[in-house]
Amino acid sequence: MKESAAGGRGRRVVGDGAMVISNRVSPDVDEEIIDGLLDEGIVGLVDYGIGASLDADLLDKSNGVGRGSLNDLREFSRVGGYLVAHKDNVDRVVVGRARPGSLRFEKIEMGDGSEKVLKCVQLDAYGEVGMGEFDAVRLVAAREGLSRHTFTELGDEDDFEEVVHAVTKLERAGRLEYR
Repeated sequence: MKESAAGGRGRRVVGDGAMVISNRVSPDVDEEIIDGLLDEGIVGLVDYGIGASLDADLLDKSNGVGRGSLNDLREFSRVGGYLVAHKDNVDRVVVGRARPGSLRFEKIEMGDGSEKVLKCVQLDAYGEVGMGEFDAVRLVAAREGLSRHTFTELGDEDDFEEVVHAVTKLERAGRLEYR
């Protein structure tokens, strides 16, 4: 972001260099798990099979998307910022913001008994975007070309202004949850 963004409750939560991210939450995990995590303001990526690590070098060199996602997640955890998270069909869209240090790992037991370790962001303030509101944010979420497995910094100033605007409007309306 070009300028500092101020958070609610009179506290600065993200500063210069904050990122604005779009993320399609893990399609490899049962929908109930995704919804449960989103209910707590936890946005989860896929496991990538590397456990509790963000080391992109552990991924195959041909997995450029996964490597980029891990690098973006590592940077987001370092600098904080804003996030729009959504499931594949954009039936649920959550926006929020996170302070630096928001990274967490969630161990998830799959239906077949195996485990995945999701790389996650814990949002400090978050809210759900209802159907028929914040259409520009829904368009960002539905944009073609964003992989289902990515945690991607938005490249368009207008897009990230829309995400920050949605968080701000939800906050003013008393619709944000705080962690």
